[in-house]
Amino acid sequence: KEYATVVWGDEALKERLEFEVKNDARDLKISDKSEQGTKEATFLKLQLYVLPIETEAEAGDVKVSVSGASPSELVVARYGDYGVNVKSVSTETVLAGKPNQKIGKFALEEVIPGSLVKDRTIVLTLPDQAKWVEVPKIDEDNSKLHGLQFSKINDKEFFAKINDQTVRAKVDAQSVTDPAYVVIKGGKITVAADFSGDIELAISGSAGASGKVKVAEVKAPVSVSVSGATQVIIGEQNQAAGELTLTEAKKGALKRGEYIELKLPAGVTFASVPTFAVTEGNLNLSTAELVYDDSVARVKVEASSTVPSTIKVSNIKLTLTRNVPEGDIQLKVGGRAVVENSADFPGKDFVA
Repeated sequence: KEYATVVWGDEALKERLEFEVKNDARDLKISDKSEQGTKEATFLKLQLYVLPIETEAEAGDVKVSVSGASPSELVVARYGDYGVNVKSVSTETVLAGKPNQKIGKFALEEVIPGSLVKDRTIVLTLPDQAKWVEVPKIDEDNSKLHGLQFSKINDKEFFAKINDQTVRAKVDAQSVTDPAYVVIKGGKITVAADFSGDIELAISGSAGASGKVKVAEVKAPVSVSVSGATQVIIGEQNQAAGELTLTEAKKGALKRGEYIELKLPAGVTFASVPTFAVTEGNLNLSTAELVYDDSVARVKVEASSTVPSTIKVSNIKLTLTRNVPEGDIQLKVGGRAVVENSADFPGKDFVA
């Protein structure tokens, strides 16, 4: 009876209540011992207690089936150990070698309230090939915090940048009534020019969250293919090479006002200026030229594309000194139109 409260209505009902536990303590029968029923519409509030049997109980919602009432099933508790699940909400495609690339959203989902512990930290770490440009934020509109609060920096940011790869947030108050669901959004990164593949954030810290979550897929701003690769001879001039095709990963991938550069290895130079032609899309290029003792052919992007564009590089003629070792001649594709973050990743100047 001490767990029953008559909020309004027949106040004498509380004294008439009988509780009987049956069916190996799985059923609870609540009855009015007077068998008279209530004298008026009554609001009865019950605060009941359950004991999970650890060898049998499954983690998740604890549901009670109720007979003689509507609804016939209620969620009255959630069972489980303290824990936090890390879930992907969305992923973004980001370009290698470019600044300010937006990553996708992810969520931290508590198993039970208080799983993220007060005065402890959540740490987000990028792989070595990526660096933070802008710290992520809590998406308060799509989160269900239930009392969970994070420290703010200058009344604005939740996450503080610890170094280029790492940001950290601190839990100010734990969730109370229900497990929290925290959506994190809005982070921006920059990725080394020669990397492609998935960006996975490592979640760690002392608050109780751990794991990895994919937030982005990295693509080169241009993909490069070669057709008609030829045999060339050391010590010979003006030898024909294969043709190159450069294809933008998405519109505007090549930066306006900067150069696309094709760099040859030591001992190999261009015998003449190759032909750069836009074969698809609306990219606008200047006249090509040779620089750095004819080891680099470059062309300026006069106007960025509004649809992904394709460039064909043909009429490539090479001159080789007698010091060039036998084997493949590999040409590097870069330039500020392609790679804008070489200052962030020294030595990572080319995408292919």
